[in-house]
Amino acid sequence: MKYKKRSRINSISLVITIFCFVTVLIFANLRNNSRLINSTHIEKESIFYPKSQTENNFQQEDKFLTESEDSLSFESLEILNNKLSSLNISLGGSFKPTDSEPKYKIAVIVPYRNREKNLKIFLKNIHPFLINQRLEYSIFLIEPIESVKFNRGLLLNIGFLESIQLANDKWNCFVFHDVDLIPENENNFYHCPPLPKHMSSAVSTFDYKLPYKGLFGGVTILTKKHMEKINGFSNMYFGWGGEDDDLRKRIISKGYKLIRNNLETGRYRMLNHEKDFPNPKRFKLLKTSAKRINIDGLNTIKYVVVSVKFENLFTKIIVSYDESFYIKTKTNY
Repeated sequence: MKYKKRSRINSISLVITIFCFVTVLIFANLRNNSRLINSTHIEKESIFYPKSQTENNFQQEDKFLTESEDSLSFESLEILNNKLSSLNISLGGSFKPTDSEPKYKIAVIVPYRNREKNLKIFLKNIHPFLINQRLEYSIFLIEPIESVKFNRGLLLNIGFLESIQLANDKWNCFVFHDVDLIPENENNFYHCPPLPKHMSSAVSTFDYKLPYKGLFGGVTILTKKHMEKINGFSNMYFGWGGEDDDLRKRIISKGYKLIRNNLETGRYRMLNHEKDFPNPKRFKLLKTSAKRINIDGLNTIKYVVVSVKFENLFTKIIVSYDESFYIKTKTNY
């Protein structure tokens, strides 16, 4: 009798175990099909599509959802513009809702050089993503001429100043956005925050984890007041790295607290791209960040606008600057 009773208990345990396992599988399947778009979706289908239609004339085209990163590299920007024509994007990569007054007006500032493949995927994703949020916005690509070294902080400062001038100071806030980062969660709202905000808290290349607590790069949002108080980005970081950590130090030194998306909301897919050469002087520069904040930034910037091109999906501002000017200035610190 004891043996039969134990067998019956084992049978019940087995049934419970199978039930729990099936429940977990069902839950996992539901999560994968939720509105949180996973990284595989972005990489293979390369299009963010909204849950609900944002305009009466917006129609989701199934052919978008089967294109890969490689297929987009052979597609011209003209073809991409035709595919997005139903979104009613204005010249210069601008959009304004026609059925309601937008709560926020944002300038999306993108530092750019030789990333056309990334740019196509970025534009194809970011326009539907922002339109779905009922925002008024414009996308500004800030590109240096070929003969000068890339300087992300300097380019973002230029984008901030030029976007204000081109739009007659109408922007509520500014999204500083790398071209290789694609938002994966439609609840990641590009709204104007009360404090400087880090958006890209969980990036695919870091296994969707925050690599270090002080990270403040990739995608960030600041208001005009924030930028003016911290004197913008440093202009000193030529080459890759350092300017985002410098920005964090500036923000903290001016008494601001930082806010950040949680790891679920702040998921971003990083697109494939060649790695840039690190700036060997970045760690030395970071040590003098607090000393430079009032004499290195928006109030000391010097550049020349070579051209402004209003393309269908973005406004491109090509600029030139003299690295030696900033190197000479550094001797004052």
